Amino acid sequence: MSSFDPSISLERIQAQYARIYYAAWPELLAILEYEIRMRGGEPRQPAAPKKAPRRSARA
Repeated sequence: MSSFDPSISLERIQAQYARIYYAAWPELLAILEYEIRMRGGEPRQPAAPKKAPRRSARA
């Protein structure tokens, strides 16, 4: 596991968690969830990544 570093802010950890949430890295997610809980936060599912606008089939 990771060693707890209290100098890293909860906001920074939450941002990293949101950034990699949809990547296929369950081990990294588990570490970030641990770090969030150690700072008194609760991991939450971030908003879905934005998709590119669809192109019209009638172009």
